Amino acid sequence: MFELNYIGAADPEIVLYIDNQPCWVEGKKVDVGELIAENGNHWRKILTIFAKLCSQSDWREYRDRELLQVAQQINFSDTLCLDANVHIFAGKSCWQRFGITEQALSDMHASACGKFFYRRSVEYGLMLYTPYFDYRQFPNVLIADVKLLINNRLV
Repeated sequence: MFELNYIGAADPEIVLYIDNQPCWVEGKKVDVGELIAENGNHWRKILTIFAKLCSQSDWREYRDRELLQVAQQINFSDTLCLDANVHIFAGKSCWQRFGITEQALSDMHASACGKFFYRRSVEYGLMLYTPYFDYRQFPNVLIADVKLLINNRLV
């Protein structure tokens, strides 16, 4: 299988780290409709949740026109994107890939519902450890909680 490092912006503000790679050509300009058509419903869910987290208005329009164009990246490598100031690690296997253990999680802030963890790093910005981007694991109420943290990251 061809290995991607990332899709989306080269110098993003927000990075989603995820283990599942789509079928896509590295460096190809992202067309969300084409990405979904080539990779199916699973990737529609991932992109929809990411758009809901990043948009300030209509997430559907944002997903289809702006997501991954300038400010976001989906990263598949084992290295942090140092240009970003928000890092979202989706799913336990992704957390583990970056060396996050149960002990490390216990030293972080936990959401009120206990479904995600976060810390603020002077060096890297906001670090979020969330469930995998799937509707069952990441419902709209959880999206609202994470989005609030992202929007208030500079506070």
